Amino acid sequence: MRNQRPLILLLCLILWGSAWARLGDKPDPYEKIEDPARARKILDDVMAYLKKSYNFRVHYPVQMNLVHESVMDAKFAGSPYKGAEVGLYTFEGGKHQIYVMKGWSRDVCSGVTAHEYTHAWQFDNCPRDQDLVLREGFACWVEMKYYDSVGAYQHAEDVRNHSDPVYGVGIKTMLALEDKVGPRKLVSMITTLRSASELDKILSDDRSGR
Repeated sequence: MRNQRPLILLLCLILWGSAWARLGDKPDPYEKIEDPARARKILDDVMAYLKKSYNFRVHYPVQMNLVHESVMDAKFAGSPYKGAEVGLYTFEGGKHQIYVMKGWSRDVCSGVTAHEYTHAWQFDNCPRDQDLVLREGFACWVEMKYYDSVGAYQHAEDVRNHSDPVYGVGIKTMLALEDKVGPRKLVSMITTLRSASELDKILSDDRSGR
């Protein structure tokens, strides 16, 4: 036993050092994202996660745009969300365009990117006339799932507790649907639903059957 102690100690030191090395390689969640290349890497990570987890695929190229606050304000001119915006999705020039405001933390940038990329996926896979509550609610749900996947639990909780009449109602409806059918069936169903009333009927039928 005495001769084994140095070997056990050496093994513990190796494992401990390996664990610290992995922790050191983990991106800083509080890093402010100012560099377009870092923002693009975040988009690539988000796309890989959503492809693996929910088989998200889009038909058009995706352009990541890291922009100043003034650019975002200009794009939201006339919108009630001007001044509160962090991200935006549009389809321009044959590409999915994702806009994220620079200077936010890596965690926030990642969650917002997941939200806006979901809109790109919806453009290619969901009814174009889908109700805004469904569209934004599902994007919030994906954003929440991504936050959970990277350990940003407070951000995920903030999404779940949205009080906005569109985003808040939307995420709560998605959570109710997930509770009923599970996450993968939810993703499948969102590709065919057009109106919030359709989803309300599904949920109310379930409640009445209990």
